[in-house]
Amino acid sequence: PMMNNQIGGRLAENNAARVNALRGLTGEDGARAFAEAERRGTAGPMYKQAFEVMPDASAMTPEQARTMQTLIRSPAIKEAMGQARAIAANRGTNVGPANATGSIQGLHDMKTAMDGAISAARTAGNTVKADSIKDAQNRLVGLIEELSPEYKSARTVYAQMSRPINSMDIASDVARRGLSSGSDLAGNQTINRNALLGAMRDEPALIRRATGRNVGNALSDVMAPD
Repeated sequence: PMMNNQIGGRLAENNAARVNALRGLTGEDGARAFAEAERRGTAGPMYKQAFEVMPDASAMTPEQARTMQTLIRSPAIKEAMGQARAIAANRGTNVGPANATGSIQGLHDMKTAMDGAISAARTAGNTVKADSIKDAQNRLVGLIEELSPEYKSARTVYAQMSRPINSMDIASDVARRGLSSGSDLAGNQTINRNALLGAMRDEPALIRRATGRNVGNALSDVMAPD
């Protein structure tokens, strides 16, 4: 009995340590809220500055003009353009003299609308459609960054400051799926080994599910080694 008690106590301690380690990665102690506020305070003003730029069509290079015309003929871009106009109307703002391509804000709204279309296609299992929309979006983002270096800087800073937030969101998803609703004799939640391993089996799906975006294909792309 003495040995059993010691083994049982050690198992409970080990479980509590694992659970606390997992919870510590989720940022539930306020770390996530702090990181999000810090990102908003830093990248927000940078985006605001970028959105104030109105691209001059006459100043575009021939290559940029051809890219713009090719994009406008894309079904995914046409749909995103309509959504960008709706977003602007809901805000009470104008995205340009004639269409959504008249401002950096409008072009960014198109990019955001395409995020939703990509996510919806992946959720429906239509990876070919999702990849085609992503390709058009990449070309759109490349054009926006050429037209506005401020926008490129804002995106770079936002992505860098999103890494710890994405990491915490992934840990939260794993904890939500891997921790059982029951507890051990010490009152600590227990780790459901099969559920925990199952949650991490498909890393790309886990990343998309937790972050809502395709920000990497492996946990090592998103989470720091430690």
